[in-house]
Amino acid sequence: MAGSSLPGPASADDPEPASSTPLLDFALEQPPPAPSFVDSLNKRLAGITAEMQRHPPPEGEDCAQTLGANRFADQYISLATIRSSLGDFDGAITALESALECTPRDASVHGALASEQLRAGKLGEARATLERGMTIDRDDETIDSTMSQLDFIEEHWASATARLRARATIEMDPERATYSQCLLWLAQRRAGVQAPELASRDSYDLWPTQILDVLQGRLTEAELVEAIKEREAAPRRREQLAQALYYVGQLQLANGQTELARRYFAAAVDLEVPHLVEHPMALAELEKLRDTGQPMPD
Repeated sequence: MAGSSLPGPASADDPEPASSTPLLDFALEQPPPAPSFVDSLNKRLAGITAEMQRHPPPEGEDCAQTLGANRFADQYISLATIRSSLGDFDGAITALESALECTPRDASVHGALASEQLRAGKLGEARATLERGMTIDRDDETIDSTMSQLDFIEEHWASATARLRARATIEMDPERATYSQCLLWLAQRRAGVQAPELASRDSYDLWPTQILDVLQGRLTEAELVEAIKEREAAPRRREQLAQALYYVGQLQLANGQTELARRYFAAAVDLEVPHLVEHPMALAELEKLRDTGQPMPD
């Protein structure tokens, strides 16, 4: 018909429509985790286990009475770190409980134990451990960091915001400070604040600043994917993708997109990087969605 404005047939050269979930698309493209990382962890685990069998630490509270108490505690802490990296959080908890028997007044060990309890989903136990640690050293960095994560998971937004703002302000490492800034921004958004305020810090251009830029609307999700693809080491790309999925999932929750948020959290967990703190935090969100009757992944 003359003058018709109807579109003609699609051409093979027409560009594909842009995806609305490029992070999820990129996650689906990822191969299984490389076995080399797990193999190296298992070798380290075998080595430290053999050493502790040759020279076993004293059992129970007797450990604290020995001259080698600090050395034995360090062995248990190393054992816990490896087990946690393998996703064996219960094993890590057992090792850290033994470390505490050797050094019961070490606040940082209380913080490490609470962190593993959080990873295992034992939130009540984690808070009790943190409160005991705070009676020893309220300013311990590990305790404060874990408490801020626990407050975020349990949606104590006022407390989480205050702790995260303080951490982002005093943290010397700019990368770690930026993770706190991401959670600080999200804690305020989850509390209903439409224009969150970050802690005042010098500018920082490296990861995870790109995540913070997405949260603030300065970078698109597609551009975030491109930034992750620039990482040459496959394990680090996997870690950054899992982190990005978690924080963008939190943004979706803040925007009321509950089902979409669930998909982001599930994709973060499926990447199998349990040593990242975002892994148990994503699991906690999925558990809350399950408890509220939201549909869960197969």
